[in-house]
Amino acid sequence: MALTTAHEKKATMPDTDAMRALIQNYLEAMQTDDIETVAALSVDDPYLEYPGGVSFTALEELLKWSHGRHKFVRHQIERVEPVPAQPGKATPVWVNGTLRGAFADGETYEGIRFAYRFEVVGGKVSQTVLWSDMSEYIRRHRS
Repeated sequence: MALTTAHEKKATMPDTDAMRALIQNYLEAMQTDDIETVAALSVDDPYLEYPGGVSFTALEELLKWSHGRHKFVRHQIERVEPVPAQPGKATPVWVNGTLRGAFADGETYEGIRFAYRFEVVGGKVSQTVLWSDMSEYIRRHRS
């Protein structure tokens, strides 16, 4: 059992439905290149990190990088799990599922596992970190 002092505030459980809607809308906008919606759902200058340690602070940079690799990507979300956070702190939200899509050369793929860790501040995405099995898929199928 965790002890708290008089100066510490208890972590609160976020509104799971609101977090799920935010993340689903964010990912839908990302995968359809709806930059205006992504920007509206994000803080100014969000931190975006993708596999291989590739990071961005501008949504346009991320989309340009992605378009060089993929014709399209779609997320099949299996689980959205907000984590209790201290008042005034970012709320972590874990999301996992599988990816399907097509590489820039048209070759299709599906069933590639992914996990995102989002941080949400004031109802907006402030950080996105993605892990996936894409590199393993490429190693096995495209080498």
